[in-house]
Amino acid sequence: MTTSNGRLSTPELLQFLGEHATNPPYIPERDDAPAPLSSEREDEIRALLAELDRVRADRDADNEAIAFLERATLPELRRDIERHKAGKQRWRNRAEKAEAERDELKKQVAALEMERHETNEALAGLTVALRAAEAAIGGGW
Repeated sequence: MTTSNGRLSTPELLQFLGEHATNPPYIPERDDAPAPLSSEREDEIRALLAELDRVRADRDADNEAIAFLERATLPELRRDIERHKAGKQRWRNRAEKAEAERDELKKQVAALEMERHETNEALAGLTVALRAAEAAIGGGW
């Protein structure tokens, strides 16, 4: 049963689809088929299709070039990055070693300053004792 607008009802549509699921019906050519193309129009279409083929070929060539560059340059870039990281690590190690040497030298300077101070105090004590001894000797003569 068709609907009021001339379409098949849902059950009829399902039945039609079920019957023709594996064997589609013959559909004759439409009466409103487009008119054959003029030779000029066919030439335009051929030119556009040729241009499309050229653009696709260029795109494929560009994709191949990009793929090659990725294969060729990415490992090289990774090596450069690793070399750069290794260089940074070497400089970091040198800086840590220099800081440790600086700290050790500061400790040695502090120890030498302490010894100098103690030596100056001992020398001052000896100077006082020497003057006292000279005074005792000089006063006794």
